[in-house]
Amino acid sequence: RLRESLVPSTTQSLSIYFTIESSKITDKNMENIKFLAEAIKASAKNRVFTITGYADEQTGSAEYNMQLSKRRAEAVYNALLEQGVDADKLKVEYKGDTEQPFKGRPYMNRVAVVR
Repeated sequence: RLRESLVPSTTQSLSIYFTIESSKITDKNMENIKFLAEAIKASAKNRVFTITGYADEQTGSAEYNMQLSKRRAEAVYNALLEQGVDADKLKVEYKGDTEQPFKGRPYMNRVAVVR
C-alpha cells in the first residue's frame, strides 16, 4: 500500500531543469524522468502529456532561445521514449523566452515542463 502512494499523480506537472545554454539532461533529472515515465505508462490509454520547453529571457536572442527550448523539450521527449513511453502519449511544444513560467526567478526558466 505504501508503494502505491509513491506513484506520481498524472495530473501534476514535473519540471526538468537545465543549466544555462544547455539541453543536456543531468543524471539527477534522469531519475525524475524515469519516475514520470512509469506514471505515464500507468495512465489512461487516451491521456496525452505535453512537454513544453522554455528558455531564460535574460540570456540569448529570441531566435536562439526558441531553438534552445525546442532542444530541451525534445531531449525530455526522447528520454521518455527511451524509458518505454508510447509516442502517442506525448506532445511537444516549445515557447522560447516568450513565456516565463517562473517569473522573477530567471534561472528556473531553463526548463521543460511535463503536464
